[in-house]
Amino acid sequence: MVVSDLHGQLARAMVKAIIAGQQPQEVLKLASQRLKATREELFDALQGELTDNHRFVLDEIMLHIEWIEACIARFDARLLEELQGEHNKLVLLQTLTDVDLIGAAMLLV
Repeated sequence: MVVSDLHGQLARAMVKAIIAGQQPQEVLKLASQRLKATREELFDALQGELTDNHRFVLDEIMLHIEWIEACIARFDARLLEELQGEHNKLVLLQTLTDVDLIGAAMLLV
């Protein structure tokens, strides 16, 4: 696996560039230096033929991922809206290691 997380902006941009049919050299320009993979590994991973059908499926998967992310964002917003009166508890819970705002809210509910 060359890129394991699509949540990063650059990885997402790379996938969208692939879907758009950009050449490997153009996709490589979007790659971050922070990726563990070397440029050669990235280039090798970008080799191969992607048909229009492949790009269609990739686009549908990306749209589905983005739809799920939007749903999660709406749930998070609703959760925080309902917990407005629990501000002090939320702040206190966030002092725990690796507990962010949404994690604190989930612990409260």
